[in-house]
Amino acid sequence: ELDFSQVVYAMRFSCVGAHNLASYSYHQDNFRPGGDIVVQTGLGPGDPVRPVIAGKLDPGSIRGMDLWWGADSVVFAYSKQPGWTPAKQREGEPTHLYEIRLDGTGLRQLTDDKKWIDTEPAYLPDGGAVFGSDRPGIGSECGAWEQNAGVTNLYRVSADGKTVRQLGFEQEHDWY
Repeated sequence: ELDFSQVVYAMRFSCVGAHNLASYSYHQDNFRPGGDIVVQTGLGPGDPVRPVIAGKLDPGSIRGMDLWWGADSVVFAYSKQPGWTPAKQREGEPTHLYEIRLDGTGLRQLTDDKKWIDTEPAYLPDGGAVFGSDRPGIGSECGAWEQNAGVTNLYRVSADGKTVRQLGFEQEHDWY
């Protein structure tokens, strides 16, 4: 028996990469822009959905999200890709973390590194988030350079977005 009538989820295009790394960090170009975080009222496949981001960010793709314990906000990773075409795939900025209330208000950016990708966030009880990032700048030794460029380690960001701290020091991926 369910005691809720709404669900929240991300709608997006599927990944076009063939390697597991293609769906993760360095390869943000393997995701076409489009989609949104949506709230669906009703649990049936045809029930109405309401977009949450609703154009408040440049076109891009959602790269993981987590629902706050009170079910009123989400933390999510977003890769802005304005002007994306198949020929201009790698021209977007790195993926950053954001938070937004499910009523569409309160959008704020939590991370803003100009080089490294931050993705797959999960809330922590203190309001911060743990996430994967390729900030260590190391390779996994599993293939071509494109596959090695983005080993992810665990990091945390404070609730106010002012402090980012590395938690893991791995040569292989910490993800999902």
